[in-house]
Amino acid sequence: MVKNTLGEMEEIKVKKIDSIYPAFLNEKAVHLKQGIIKNLLKIKNTDYHSADYDNKLDLFSGLVKSCKRCKLSRECKIPIPPDIVYQPKAMFVGRNPGKIDDIVGVPFSQRGNSGKIFSKYLDVLGLSREEVILSNVAYCRTKTNRPPEMEHMQVCSLWKYWEFRLFKTPPFIFVLGNDALKLFMGWGYPSLLAIHGDIYHTFLAGKKEVYIIPVNHPSFILRNREWGKDTVKILRFVKQELME
Repeated sequence: MVKNTLGEMEEIKVKKIDSIYPAFLNEKAVHLKQGIIKNLLKIKNTDYHSADYDNKLDLFSGLVKSCKRCKLSRECKIPIPPDIVYQPKAMFVGRNPGKIDDIVGVPFSQRGNSGKIFSKYLDVLGLSREEVILSNVAYCRTKTNRPPEMEHMQVCSLWKYWEFRLFKTPPFIFVLGNDALKLFMGWGYPSLLAIHGDIYHTFLAGKKEVYIIPVNHPSFILRNREWGKDTVKILRFVKQELME
């Protein structure tokens, strides 16, 4: 599919891929300190449907917030763990927290301009924040809002591994921007604008059936309003053709 650079998408196409194996789901890549591993395994062994679910989430969030594994932890107020719900209908993965997110402590905070655009994404899909998982490739904000370096995203990918191991993965995963797209599809994958309008129907690590849905990050739409219409088209397509 040929894309142009004017924010005018030719078509939306669902492409079937047998399976994808994101690097962050590779168990051999997990090399956190042994003490942290023990704590995570204790969380993992908690019954998902038990009344301890909130405690399980609090334990995981606490471990993420105390992470000092790379220098980004010294640039942000605090690492911001994913906002996880009990029975998610969808997941949204961005790059890393913005300035307002860092202050509030929640991904895609409604107080920020990007967060307000993100809320419009949810409106189009007919979803609320209480029904979705909000996450990022990197959990720390960079001081000057620059893109996180590869080494920082690789450190956070270890937490991402446990995020997917410990909690339910919804059938719809919206990847917002290039970094989130490449986290799932591979770091050598084409840019989001090059494949805008493609949706991937696949199995995550050969197990969980999901739709990987690349969509422009709200902050990109904030700077490039002409791409907003295409983004809405993709969201409407997902709601009408895949969710209903």
